[in-house]
Amino acid sequence: SYSAFDMVPVVEQFLHALVSGPALMLNGFVFFASFLPAPQIAPSYSVLTKLQTLVDMTVATTALATMQSAIPCEWSLVQIPRGPCVVWGSTACYELITLTTSSLSASVSIFICISFDLNYS
Repeated sequence: SYSAFDMVPVVEQFLHALVSGPALMLNGFVFFASFLPAPQIAPSYSVLTKLQTLVDMTVATTALATMQSAIPCEWSLVQIPRGPCVVWGSTACYELITLTTSSLSASVSIFICISFDLNYS
């Protein structure tokens, strides 16, 4: 006797894998493509592209490992991990969530650098 609520974790895991799996694969392709010979204008972008893809792959990997759910609770946002990090312990989940957040901020910083470089070069 299963209810609809019993399927929620399975659907969440499927959705996380559906987003993170292709993100890892496509960023891997872009990372390896950045090592191919490129036009003379591209070397500065090649370094930024490598950094961006590595940061994006870190975000996708940690998001897949934590599979966190964000639940609003009055003025707070409670994040509950439901991924494989639960097996490794609460400290591992906390560190992975911290790594995800810091990687996302690094991704924004790299994107800003790319934007300035494109606009002012």
